[in-house]
Amino acid sequence: MIPENQPHTVDQEKTLARVLFAEDDSLTSRMLVNVLRDIVGIEVTLATDGEEALQKATTEPFDLILMDMEMPQMNGYEATRQLREAGITIPIIALTAHAMAGDRQRCLAAGCTDYLSKPFTQRVLVRTLCAHLPSLADCLGETAQEDYSHHSDTPPKERVVELQNAEQVVDLAQLVQRFGDEHTVIELLPDYLHTAGQHMAMLVVAVEVGQAEETARHAHSLRGVALNLGANRVADAAQRVEHAARRGDMDTAVATLPEVQTEHKMMSAFLSGEDPTALLERRRV
Repeated sequence: MIPENQPHTVDQEKTLARVLFAEDDSLTSRMLVNVLRDIVGIEVTLATDGEEALQKATTEPFDLILMDMEMPQMNGYEATRQLREAGITIPIIALTAHAMAGDRQRCLAAGCTDYLSKPFTQRVLVRTLCAHLPSLADCLGETAQEDYSHHSDTPPKERVVELQNAEQVVDLAQLVQRFGDEHTVIELLPDYLHTAGQHMAMLVVAVEVGQAEETARHAHSLRGVALNLGANRVADAAQRVEHAARRGDMDTAVATLPEVQTEHKMMSAFLSGEDPTALLERRRV
């Protein structure tokens, strides 16, 4: 496993592209680096906020930037604007978990070249990188690109685990899709569950004390983790709390919180109830 504060590097003679990945979520960073290291010739350097991304992008050579738009200190919108003002012309791919109307336009207006809505699949990531890195596209070729993105964007229904009451707790096919492969799921699942639990606990406190900004922030973070885990019901409930808090409607946030807690408990029980390897075997049934 790659240390969180170290870039993954490859043989310089084989390096086809250098990518700067700006993201304050260390788990997301580890997941993405695990995916990119499977693509021969990609070197990834990490930045944990917009200020660090700005500093590295203006002092080191990169071929492309993956920019999370919601980061502390300096967000991705401001970092992108300053990079463009500084004369940086390489592709900047915006990453956002909002997926709201007008979000793509806002990213492009800030100077981004393209846009990915989180969580994205390995297939979509590879396709986007190849669209903006001709050397990578030429090296991989169409056949290899399909090999690296062997999961379809829409999982077959028979690979989705559902409860007897037809309520889907976790979409295991989506879970593997987001992480790239089953090995990465097994490696990172405990950390993701722990992080989800932390955000759930902090969300409860924020709602109880009536802090709208903190409520929105932790609901947003919980939603992102839940989507990566394939827990779409948790994500949907958390999103409703987030939107209510951003409107200043804490009454709705309070009323919706019990649903988030229930769905989170169901998700946690489902994913931690057995060995991850056995759990993943169930998705093939």
